[in-house]
Amino acid sequence: MAAWGDDPSGHLVDVADHRLFVDCTGRPSEMTVILENGLGAGLGAWKAVQSKVEEFSRVCSYDRAGEGHSDKPRQPQTPDSFVADLHRLLAVEKIPGPYVLVGASIGGIYVRRFALRDPDGTAGMVLVDSSHEEQYGHYAAISPAIAERFATQDGRFDRNDSLRASGQLEPGERLQWHFDIPLIVLEHKRLSGPPRTEMDRLAVAWHELQMDLASRSKYGRLVETNSGHFMAGEQPEIIVESIRNVIEQAETLRRGARRK
Repeated sequence: MAAWGDDPSGHLVDVADHRLFVDCTGRPSEMTVILENGLGAGLGAWKAVQSKVEEFSRVCSYDRAGEGHSDKPRQPQTPDSFVADLHRLLAVEKIPGPYVLVGASIGGIYVRRFALRDPDGTAGMVLVDSSHEEQYGHYAAISPAIAERFATQDGRFDRNDSLRASGQLEPGERLQWHFDIPLIVLEHKRLSGPPRTEMDRLAVAWHELQMDLASRSKYGRLVETNSGHFMAGEQPEIIVESIRNVIEQAETLRRGARRK
């Protein structure tokens, strides 16, 4: 689990029957950047990214229910419940949109679900080595054993609860999400050479899923990095630059729409 740091500057906010920990920094800006963590990663995972983004935008990171300093939820969580929590958090704290959503790993699934619920409030998106809703089905076609490890997170979670919380579709089902907003998909360093093992084939499947995500917007762009999966810690500068680029493109598109 990613560390918080010794002195988190955020605070707890009541959202229904539990509290979430949130940290917003930077001056008010035309858009607000929302940083969505990966599985088990406290908002401290975004420290290097947030400290730079706050120089040019208002930016908020937070812990989902059951992670970091946030309260544990009373009921098993789903993407919809995580999104409902975020909506309540933004409303209670009066954090204004439109939002540029940044989702790392499983957080990518949650920000896509947020955009479906609030399309007018979503100005752009950066997906940071994002999980994909069809991931379990692709993995199961390559290796049922590895897919089971993915579903249970190596035995740490109940299989069905984990798949439900991660927004995974049944094998054969297809993601319907499509949203024409500025979109940058950042992918960890790709496999070099032809696939020779099951793990190599999984790496190919991951790349295909990243390409699919980038294709979901006419403004979508896939960027391969030299990082591993934990990009916010290994290569934060490319996330910061991607956020800046998405904000600039979103502002240009919105100015053009206002002139029409």
